[in-house]
Amino acid sequence: MNITNSTGVNSTSTCQSQSSVNANQDSQIQSIKEQISAVQKEIKEVSNDKDLSSEQKTEKQKELQQQLQNLNSQLLQRKIEIQQEKREKVLSKSKKQESTLLETTLQNQETTKILGKYIDKKL
Repeated sequence: MNITNSTGVNSTSTCQSQSSVNANQDSQIQSIKEQISAVQKEIKEVSNDKDLSSEQKTEKQKELQQQLQNLNSQLLQRKIEIQQEKREKVLSKSKKQESTLLETTLQNQETTKILGKYIDKKL
């Protein structure tokens, strides 16, 4: 599952920091995926191991399936964390923009009042 950034960030430094964060997140996901592949490979090797008894194979495969399940859970959890972090960043950016807009509006209202008083004095 790919998660893309659709916020359209313009700041170069912000883009660079997001790139490094995304690269780090991708490396965490990649690491988990590599572990999953290794466990899957080991499951196949156990199946083909003629030195193990049927019971040993069953027990080993059970352990490996549990590891696989844990890794898949970790992968899902990491993807959820990444989505939450992205949502929080978008929300934070939106709140900053809203705050700036409110501040600008208040400044414009104050300027309008001052200009109105100035014009009234001149007339």
